[in-house]
Amino acid sequence: MGECVIPNMTSIEVVESKSVLPEGFKAAMGDLRAVDITQPVLELIRRTTSRMPQDIIDALVKGRDAEEEGSRAFNTLNYMIFAREANRPVPRLAVPIAGDNQEAVQVAAGDS
Repeated sequence: MGECVIPNMTSIEVVESKSVLPEGFKAAMGDLRAVDITQPVLELIRRTTSRMPQDIIDALVKGRDAEEEGSRAFNTLNYMIFAREANRPVPRLAVPIAGDNQEAVQVAAGDS
C-alpha cells in the first residue's frame, strides 16, 4: 500500500474565522416568532459539512487502511477523506489526473 497522509482536524479558530455570522452574534430571543434563523442555520450547515472531528477522521483512515487497496471500500473511504479536505487551508492536497485523457487534462488546465 502507498503512503497516505493522515489529515488533521481544522482548528476551531480557522472555522470561526470563516463564519457567516456577524462578530458577537446573539439572537434576540424575546419574541421567537420574530427571530430570523437563516444565518445561524447556514452557519450550522457550513460547520457540520466542513469540519469532521479528529476521531472520525482517524476512524476513516483506519477503515481505509484495513481494506484492499483499489477495492470499492478502499476508494470510497479514501474519497470521503479527500472530500473532507477539499476546502482546507494551505497546504492544499495535490490531485493526480490521468494524463492519457486529453479532455481531463484540458479541463484541469483551464483550456476547455
